[in-house]
Amino acid sequence: MVKKYGSFACVLIFFVAAAAIIVRAYFNGFPGYGMPKMCLATGYLVAAVLMGALDSRLGRWLLLGFACAWWGDFLLIGPGNGFFLAGLVAFLLGHVCYSIACATHGPRWGVAGVSYLALAGLGAVLVWTLWPGIPVGLGGPVALYLAVITLMVSLSFACVGRPGGWLLVLGAVLFMLSDVGVSAHAFGDAHMEPFKRLTVLYFPGQYLLALAIPVARRKTARMTKDTKV
Repeated sequence: MVKKYGSFACVLIFFVAAAAIIVRAYFNGFPGYGMPKMCLATGYLVAAVLMGALDSRLGRWLLLGFACAWWGDFLLIGPGNGFFLAGLVAFLLGHVCYSIACATHGPRWGVAGVSYLALAGLGAVLVWTLWPGIPVGLGGPVALYLAVITLMVSLSFACVGRPGGWLLVLGAVLFMLSDVGVSAHAFGDAHMEPFKRLTVLYFPGQYLLALAIPVARRKTARMTKDTKV
């Protein structure tokens, strides 16, 4: 137990130290909102571990996604398109991890396919709306990011009926909506102003995904116990 949590603490300290070096070397200044933002980001990492993320396959994949998201949160604070693109890549990897977490949780693949087609249509409308404001060179990464987060949300819908499935859905949907808000901030015009407020859904989404870990463990253990009886 001490070794497991000690290893996590060492990784977290490395994250913070590396981020501090990057701030000192490349940031023009660390904005006032940066510290509370990173405290909340560290919170979902710590919460996931304390709720047993290291003890289940679902939890470990979600925790790896949280680690990627932590870097995404940090890098998006940085100045310029370079940091934005790096943050996009970090979140992209996080969504891949969330997708794998759902894919290993017994999803119904037919539901995932139907959900993906429906959500991809909405995503295409969003990209078409934002396209004039997307800088040259970022169109491809943005479209790829949308495809991956759509996959993640679709797989979460496919986990409904599995332990913790609805928490995975709520967390994934809130995450996707918050990304719509981030996109509206970065690329949208005045007509996208209402969508910018969706960014507040990001941290609730992350914590709901973390909460799915203990709920899934308890329900799985109860189902296993009932089967043995």
